[in-house]
Amino acid sequence: MYFGNMDGLWLLAFLIPFIIIYLIKAKPKNVTVPSLIFFIQDRKVKKYNAMLRRLLIRTLFFLQLFFILLVAFSAAKPIIDVPIDAYSLNTIVIMDLSASMDTVENGVKRVDQAKQELLGMIKGRVSLIVAGESPIVLANNITSARAKAIITNIDAKHTSTRLDNSVLLANQILGNEKGNIIVLSDFLLRKDDDILAAKKLAEANDKRVIFIRAGEKKRNVGFINLNLNRGVGEAFFKNFDDEGRTVDVTLESGSSKETRRVDIAPFSVEKISFEIEKGETVLSLVSNDNLAADNKLYVYNPYESKSRILLITNDETSALLDALESNLRLDVEIARPPVIPDLSHDLVILSGVNKNMLLPNTFRDIKKYKDSGGNVIIAAQDSLDTFDFQGLTGFSVGELQNERKEVCAEEQNEFTSRMVGRESGCFASVLRHYRIDAGNNTAIIASTPDNVPIFALENNLFYYGILDQYSGFREQISYPIFWNDVINYMLGRENLANFNLKTGDILIGGNTADKTILDESGIFEFHGSRKAVNLLDAEESNIFKEADIFNETGLGKEYEKVKLEVDISNYLLLLALAVFIFELFYIKRRGDL
Repeated sequence: MYFGNMDGLWLLAFLIPFIIIYLIKAKPKNVTVPSLIFFIQDRKVKKYNAMLRRLLIRTLFFLQLFFILLVAFSAAKPIIDVPIDAYSLNTIVIMDLSASMDTVENGVKRVDQAKQELLGMIKGRVSLIVAGESPIVLANNITSARAKAIITNIDAKHTSTRLDNSVLLANQILGNEKGNIIVLSDFLLRKDDDILAAKKLAEANDKRVIFIRAGEKKRNVGFINLNLNRGVGEAFFKNFDDEGRTVDVTLESGSSKETRRVDIAPFSVEKISFEIEKGETVLSLVSNDNLAADNKLYVYNPYESKSRILLITNDETSALLDALESNLRLDVEIARPPVIPDLSHDLVILSGVNKNMLLPNTFRDIKKYKDSGGNVIIAAQDSLDTFDFQGLTGFSVGELQNERKEVCAEEQNEFTSRMVGRESGCFASVLRHYRIDAGNNTAIIASTPDNVPIFALENNLFYYGILDQYSGFREQISYPIFWNDVINYMLGRENLANFNLKTGDILIGGNTADKTILDESGIFEFHGSRKAVNLLDAEESNIFKEADIFNETGLGKEYEKVKLEVDISNYLLLLALAVFIFELFYIKRRGDL
């Protein structure tokens, strides 16, 4: 022990006058007392024992002596060395709050099962990390009491997890200092989650890594994927058990409700299809399992269920017509020239038109429709260079080119983002194409290597320059998807995928600092736009899987001890205060106060 403030010991000088005062004895004084008093006094009054009287006097002396000593030593700031585990000075807790930790076992969630064991290990200064694809530092360098309060009230989220990144981050936070890294998880690791390598790296940097495992394998059936395409939704759900199950799937949309019963084999996947209505649609799995986070699937569609499309054509069949009619979100009307109805549709498409069947003012009427806000698509066809568009287009159609060319996207955009293509950006080839002279207001979406426009956009008019009969593009799986995306863009509709997200996705607001991490399933409002959020993670839903790692604390080993300097001045002050209060109580009881 040593003193941090030697000047505080000068307070011991108060002991000198204190002892002198107690050594001074009062001189006897002769006082004349009437003898009558002795007769009035009770002769049976007991005298104090002389030894007891001296003890009572000395009790007060020792109380005051102890008080002075305690105050003096407290002012000198005494510091003692306490041997302590070097790793206990700093603790970093990594908590797995993923969806699988929301599994209920015997009425208790996995995330709560091992909390008592974890709370008993927390010592020193504490930092908290929430494990995930990108780990989040929840608290840094806080007291153990505050850390325990946070951990007690924390709950699992509907997200995925990754532990190795969190261990590496904990190792980085500790730097050159020793410390405990405690990982609380069910350890249902992904294939690329190498937590053991991260543990070895941390231990090589003189850190102690402790694993606390929660949970046992349990039964589960849950949604794992969702496809939304051309007005049809496909929900996929999997049985993670080794036994067959029968589940009820309930579909609620608006005021309608439907239930379908499905038999699902062990470890198999089933699909349920449904039409995407406007508004909210909720699918529910009614099954007796241990994880509720993946039993509901939310779908949101902000648009009317069908858009009115007018296809002007003289072809009986075509790949374009097949693509349009396969899209349940489209109400397709076919007009065969010369008969063309009033143009009140959401979109007008011209393809395979017999020039000789057109009335003289057909293109003029279509131009009026376009100028009034209507949307028009012109698809390339034979003899296109002979058409008089009567001012409908801002570009001119040149001669037909009879040579094979690649069609390449100028850049990734709404039209080309989901096409099947190569790294070069080329997604199709054509044997014939028309040379197009683009106007000043024409945006080139895709072109040939010699810069001939194939897809072009002029405000609310789109030019589709692939002659389908001379190209294999119509046979690609992306062909109907392409037309779905083009029509959505022309109608000002976002892809439904932008309204139906997964937990773990990050939404960015008006500025890059305004970020929201989606960690709960459901339908939420975000900056005036509704979003449906779902778990859809087979790795998290697979709670029937055995844990990859079991408990490994290493607490039974002997680790290096260090001397921790503890300032006990505050404790001495508290003790002095207690002595002072007891002295007041003693004086009061003795009748001197």
